[in-house]
Amino acid sequence: MDDNEYHKLVRAQALLPTDAADDRKFTMDEVKKTVENMNNKKAPGDDGITGDIYNYAFKTLPKYITAIYNGCLKNGIFPTRWKRAKLIPIIKPGCEKSHEVSKYSTISLLNVGGKVLEKLLINRINHHLFTNDYTSNNQYDFTPQRNTTDAAMAAREYIEEGFGTGEVVALVSLDVAGAFNSAWWPSILKTLRDCGCPRNQLNLTKSYFNNRVAILQMNNNTIEAEITKGCPQGSCCRQGLWNIQDNTLLELNYTNRMKTIASAVDLVLMTRGNTVTEAENIANVEMAKISTWAKANKIQFNERKSKVLLLTRRKRKEKKELEIYLNKLLLTQVPSLKYLGIILDSKLSFRDHIIYTAEKCSKLIFALARSAKLNWGLGCAALKTIYTGAILAKAYRTISNEALCMITGLTPIDIKIDEVASLFQITKGRTREELPFDLDTRIKHWPHPAFLISLLKERNDEDSDLEIFTDGSKTKQGLGAGVAIYARGTHTRSLKYRLHDKCTNNQAEQMAILKSLLHTKK
Repeated sequence: MDDNEYHKLVRAQALLPTDAADDRKFTMDEVKKTVENMNNKKAPGDDGITGDIYNYAFKTLPKYITAIYNGCLKNGIFPTRWKRAKLIPIIKPGCEKSHEVSKYSTISLLNVGGKVLEKLLINRINHHLFTNDYTSNNQYDFTPQRNTTDAAMAAREYIEEGFGTGEVVALVSLDVAGAFNSAWWPSILKTLRDCGCPRNQLNLTKSYFNNRVAILQMNNNTIEAEITKGCPQGSCCRQGLWNIQDNTLLELNYTNRMKTIASAVDLVLMTRGNTVTEAENIANVEMAKISTWAKANKIQFNERKSKVLLLTRRKRKEKKELEIYLNKLLLTQVPSLKYLGIILDSKLSFRDHIIYTAEKCSKLIFALARSAKLNWGLGCAALKTIYTGAILAKAYRTISNEALCMITGLTPIDIKIDEVASLFQITKGRTREELPFDLDTRIKHWPHPAFLISLLKERNDEDSDLEIFTDGSKTKQGLGAGVAIYARGTHTRSLKYRLHDKCTNNQAEQMAILKSLLHTKK
């Protein structure tokens, strides 16, 4: 064990008891929803029980299975049988001739019962972190209402702001060696304890990390090894636990000239400066903080795969070389790099990305066309792509783009781009609070998982005496909601309501449902 004095201290603090209160028990609806959301097509774990079997078992014994999970939460015990991962090695593309062990990536097959408990646990932990603002605003993966598009837009906004003030931007893309497998458990436990995680959740997480076993079967040989770090592939806790550790990196005391953005293990750091040298110096100071954090959390960055990109639109002659170091090793500077599937160039023109995407689409069309000549039974989507791109749109180079769009019935790409951009601004842009649209509730205000209500499935009950029909609609005369109530087939009452013109049809429908429920309660 290569622990220094700080690591020993963290291990000791992670095992200390907490004075935080216990969280409430799992509800039957909460467990039911989690079981139903499991992917039944995934291979079973060491016990051979599939998702379908487990789902059927819960429907048969819902109270019994819920009691089992509540017993685990109350006593802080993650069953040993559910901590056994069956490993399936897969050779990485392009590494077939390699003799290194790293040429394999592994899939961990976990027992469904344990995956359900993992999901229940991480949902509770995330609720505590989100509602108490313990998560960084720069974390974009495994965070509700956020995705990689938001991460890319945040990076673009920071860079564009620098261009607007005449600054240059030094962008560093860091590669985490081992990715999720490098998560250090004591650091995660200490962070949970420091943020006041409920006692039963913390104890269950400690048990989850304790005595984990990986099983590898090759021919007639079986090897078992104890796991002491990392989050197994296929685990429901994988990304959530990584984010807990990653959050401590994002919350370091950086200078205001520094911007960090994390999406899973994709981490970029950007610094702005009036000169290239200034941006370079700021970046090196901040990289020293990151190196210190990595050593404290037993995380290693791959210096060979980490890259540096200089972004500037200046036309003047100035220094173009960046000397940014990580662990005293000079990082490679590149003219462009791929981040979250987008190719960033030095001027942020996206020209390289457009060329790359166009070439990729052309190769796809030609490959589909060749397959159509050799094989039968292509899917409808593939045939439509060939028909639209290679037949309808196949014309002389002199034909206009507008004519091709009319022939194929496709939306012109510039209008499609405007549509996607407008939708982003409405749902997630700066103007979302100013627009009269239904918006998602902020994650900070989400209800506790135990308070979520499961909707009943539609049921035809011929013995019911009461039937209620609701409607909400918008016309030139305004927006309204209506309710029609029938008792034993006879119309007994009608309710009508008018809403403000800025309201939506969804709000009108909800108003009608609410009023009908209030009437039924009476």
